[in-house]
Amino acid sequence: MLTPLEEKRIHRFNATLSKEVTVEVHLSEDSRSAEFDQFCKQLVNIAPRIKTVVNGDDSESLPAIRIGPRLRYHGIPTGRELDPFLEALAYLDAKPADLPPSIKAKFTHTGVPANIRVFVTPVCQFCPGVLRQILPLPFAVESVSLTVIDGVLFTDLAEQSKIRSAPTILLDEQFRWSGAVTLVELSDAIVHRDPAMLGRPTFERLILEGGAFDLAEMMQDQDKIFPAFIELLTDETLNVRLAAMVTAEELAAGNHELASQMIEPLQSRFQDAVDTVKGDILYVLGEIRSRKPLPYLNDIINGDYDAEVKEAAQEAMEKIRRAQSDGLNAIE
Repeated sequence: MLTPLEEKRIHRFNATLSKEVTVEVHLSEDSRSAEFDQFCKQLVNIAPRIKTVVNGDDSESLPAIRIGPRLRYHGIPTGRELDPFLEALAYLDAKPADLPPSIKAKFTHTGVPANIRVFVTPVCQFCPGVLRQILPLPFAVESVSLTVIDGVLFTDLAEQSKIRSAPTILLDEQFRWSGAVTLVELSDAIVHRDPAMLGRPTFERLILEGGAFDLAEMMQDQDKIFPAFIELLTDETLNVRLAAMVTAEELAAGNHELASQMIEPLQSRFQDAVDTVKGDILYVLGEIRSRKPLPYLNDIINGDYDAEVKEAAQEAMEKIRRAQSDGLNAIE
């Protein structure tokens, strides 16, 4: 897979490392996992100071190489992409991921998460330069996550996002740049976005990385329930849904009026949801402690539903009524 010249570059890089660095390799049932496995075995054989940890869990269906908590590669970094990949590894060693002071200052007062995807190809002459500008961001700014995608190897991802050329940068599905982009332009777009308009992938990554309470705070600051959040609350993937429910519980405990904005969107998704999701929707409705869904809950209890769904509706109804009787002021 690696050419003799690439092997020499990796060998020279290994000599510059002051300590061992570890990357995580995610392998799945996807047929492309074999290429990732082969590349990483070659990498550690040539550069013994680079260690790999293989992760075969179900959190991600596509093979990936993860460098630190917020940078992942859906691609084999060979050709022109090898040097930026090695530069990213250097951030795990002693090399600081410094940003220009003017750029760093932009992120001082914002914690809004940013999900950046960069589509590249190994033969693209402009891709390495664009990557070098962006690579410090996920290491220097905690709210920024970066995914590098080989559009040739992962044509399915490229087609889904309507990628026609490389490099192409996507920011939360709201912004798109093809070709060159300056770090100033990208950072301005990150900082000045409307959090309510952020896409589902951004919020999903936030809550799965322990940011459930941060998301609740963002919605309280904006005094609105973000549309993408409802998608997470009704997701069929259990760990996504459970993490979103932590956010919902936090909202219900701290801001009943805001939490009540979830009632109608959740009820509108109830009928099309699988039974496990139905049960969790009903749990959240009970946590909100509003009287609004009582007639709806009563219809479910007396309707043609699975026994466990009816039980969840009954528990939600009892929770709301108990809040009333305990003087917790269940809202209208």
